[in-house]
Amino acid sequence: MLPEELLLEQLEGWSQGLFDGKDWPAYPEKWELTSIIGLCDNPMDQAQMPLVLNFTEYGHHAVCGIAMSGKSTFLQTVVYDLIHRYSPEYLNVYILDFSSRMLGAFEEAAHVGGVLYESDLDTVGKFFHMLEKMVKERKQLFRGGNYSQYVLTHGVTCPVILVVIDNIAGFREKTEFLYDDILMQLSRECASYGIYLLISGAGFNTAEIPVRLRDNIHRTICMEMQDRFQYGDCLNTMQLSVIPEPGVHGRGLALVNGDALEFQTALSLEATDDYKRNEEIQKECRRLTGCWKGKAARPIPKIPEKPMWSEFAALEQVRSLAEDDRSLPAGYDAETADIYSIDLSRNYCYLISGKARTGKTNFLKGLMGAARLRKGRIVVVELGGQELMKTAAGLGAEYIGAIRNIWSLWRGLFLSLRRETRLRRNASARAWRNRRFTTEWPGRKPTTYLLQIWRHLPWRPTGSRE
Repeated sequence: MLPEELLLEQLEGWSQGLFDGKDWPAYPEKWELTSIIGLCDNPMDQAQMPLVLNFTEYGHHAVCGIAMSGKSTFLQTVVYDLIHRYSPEYLNVYILDFSSRMLGAFEEAAHVGGVLYESDLDTVGKFFHMLEKMVKERKQLFRGGNYSQYVLTHGVTCPVILVVIDNIAGFREKTEFLYDDILMQLSRECASYGIYLLISGAGFNTAEIPVRLRDNIHRTICMEMQDRFQYGDCLNTMQLSVIPEPGVHGRGLALVNGDALEFQTALSLEATDDYKRNEEIQKECRRLTGCWKGKAARPIPKIPEKPMWSEFAALEQVRSLAEDDRSLPAGYDAETADIYSIDLSRNYCYLISGKARTGKTNFLKGLMGAARLRKGRIVVVELGGQELMKTAAGLGAEYIGAIRNIWSLWRGLFLSLRRETRLRRNASARAWRNRRFTTEWPGRKPTTYLLQIWRHLPWRPTGSRE
């Protein structure tokens, strides 16, 4: 007999290889992403054993069942177990919770890059764009191999990604089926790159988990279903010697070594109800995050309602762009929330135009901050106003507020350009062709960033009557 309720800590072997209060266990070069999730009953052998999910072996997983059968609880237990078993160095989790928001308890975990709800539809596209970029990056990184082969050779330089979608029917309906093709592509390609899907739904049909997705999901777990036929359809076998006891929350059926066995889902923590359990999970996530000193999961790209330069400059992608030889980070891409940067190898002159009070001056202040990140020389020419004077002083920039002081600037830039031209001529043709945009060579000075604001033109255009 299976208990109607049990905890993860009551499962045999669950406490082995977990977070010990200070750190997560280290794994050998060849390791697998596994999760202990519940207790199975095998009446033929008169034995009970833990139910284990193995993402490395089976790839993508689906959890099917009727409403209130315990699908969200199942997903919650899987994520809870995984973040205790693997550090953020090994595992990153992204959650799309279009159900009861039980998975929102993991928002503060260092493993979790973000949790999206029905109210975050504008961010869903940015998330899938990020996933597509991850796949592209890993394709180039693995060069024809798969994730396991790469890790064996180079170690864990990129974590396993687990994408959890709770209530895929609600997700597809709210997004108007816009991401079906992307999900299909991800399910077909991503498992070999260490990116796995864990999806919950009522079954495989046009409104729930798409039938065409089924061939790429190699293991299905059934919670309570309406009849024997639906169990057989989801498990892809009609040889069912047992049907789960109905009406028991978290009771289900799973294939274990080819046999359909009844199981009971374990609860992550002891609590009087789901709400209090979620609160306890939040506390535990904060504790785990406080103990992790390494790199957290890459966050889902979002454009802040009120973007602040200090937060923008602290982003890893901004820092990375500021260190390369050609990019000047400038803001966010409105469609993808990626960092938008000016390519300095192609754009030597950049015009910022717009009507009054549209953000031109703030944009210039951002460019000044980006230039300071690149440790460049900043020269601000502002005629007809002093809006940038304070910012220039704070950044240590040169400030010119009168036209009579411009000519000495032009003369210095001209002499610097002539000097650099001579350096180019003295360099060998081969070295110059291979040289990148801001590669340093003896005698080279920092890149100069010249920002000009003309409130009034200092000359009268040809043909002007004023």
